[in-house]
Amino acid sequence: VVATLVFTLPPSLITYSPKKNASNEMIVAKAKELIGRLQTFEETLNTVKSSIPVDVTSVDGKMVIIKDKLDDTFNKAVAGYYEASEVDRKFDELDKGLSIEIEGLFSELDVILREYHTLVNCEYSSWVGKLKAAGLKVEPTVTTEYQNDLPLETRIERIKEILNAGRALAKEVVPVVEQIYGVMRSLYDPNLPEESRAVSFAKEKLEEKSPPWVAIDALLVSLNNWRRQYSADILRSVESLKVSLSYIVRVNTEIETLSPALEGDDFSRISALTKAAESIEIGIEEKSLNVTEVTVVSNVFQSSLSIAKDMLLILNEEMLSKEKSIESLLPKSEYLWEKNITLKERMAIAVETVSNPSKHSLKETLENLPRFLSNLDECVATIIVYHERKELLLNYPKAQIAIETRLEEKNRVLPEDLPFEARYAEEFLRLFYSHRYPEFSFDEENMILAKKT
Repeated sequence: VVATLVFTLPPSLITYSPKKNASNEMIVAKAKELIGRLQTFEETLNTVKSSIPVDVTSVDGKMVIIKDKLDDTFNKAVAGYYEASEVDRKFDELDKGLSIEIEGLFSELDVILREYHTLVNCEYSSWVGKLKAAGLKVEPTVTTEYQNDLPLETRIERIKEILNAGRALAKEVVPVVEQIYGVMRSLYDPNLPEESRAVSFAKEKLEEKSPPWVAIDALLVSLNNWRRQYSADILRSVESLKVSLSYIVRVNTEIETLSPALEGDDFSRISALTKAAESIEIGIEEKSLNVTEVTVVSNVFQSSLSIAKDMLLILNEEMLSKEKSIESLLPKSEYLWEKNITLKERMAIAVETVSNPSKHSLKETLENLPRFLSNLDECVATIIVYHERKELLLNYPKAQIAIETRLEEKNRVLPEDLPFEARYAEEFLRLFYSHRYPEFSFDEENMILAKKT
């Protein structure tokens, strides 16, 4: 009897499904599927690279490695390169290896974009705040609310929207900074280059499609540097303008006295100029000016300069006109009268400078404006005196007749002998003597005009 040995395996070790053997064809099919999936990722990655300036170097490098592995496996499988003993392993490399790595690329890119989305949100809000703090009037044009779960395409669009808003913000600030720089250059430092290096750099970065924060930072750094460098100059300018305007406003206190001496519509013109100067003066008091508002200083200066020019021109013309009239009315051309020669010279320089500020530079004009306008009080007083002298000379023919009539009656004439106020009578006697001195003597101390014996 032959004994038969029977071995019984445990149920857990028994498999009832048929064994799966991979093939080159299955590898080719799986590789095609993964290549298609990788191409989808590559298209997404290219969209990211062309749309936003985010660093995807790491995930890009991993994609290239995976792509090389897939192409190599695909080409070998098509050629039937893999033997039966290794096809299962190769298939598992695709199915459980590269497939997971490709999905990892999508996950990694999503993390990169979420982090970058958070960054641009913070950057945009931060730079808007910094620009406002610097005194620039800017407002956010997009909301920067963050959502964690967004489709990849939607997140890219949100990031693009914020970056475009940042770029628009930079482009809005560039001309403002250019204007500020132009004012700095014209009012405080004419030796500065024609174009700001910071502005040139910002424009260059915006052309390169770099993140706009680099351009905004350059502009803001320049503004802060200018604040430190020119704040004292700006304050001096404001004080200079206040002083200048006060001289113009003060003319209004003399306007009623000056009125009879003015010709044509000069009275109404001067009144309007003093009111305009007063309005600007109040406007300066209400503002707290810093470097970002230096354009306000420039505008106030230009307005003040226009008012100052008109005021100086009007009063100077009045003074010169009356001087000319006096000269023409004098009974004797070489008669010495109290002509304000130094004021005439000072007013000539002032009028020439304010009428040609570009010739003398705005900086020089601004610095000298208070000195020029300090002449206004003296000019007003001189015009009033000249007006009185002109009126006196216009009445001299009558006075001459009165003096001659009196001399026919007696050998001497006193101021009280004439039908005029004492101060005018005295001047009439002087005038009469100035062109009739060979026939008469004149006692200046006692104011007596007498015939020579």
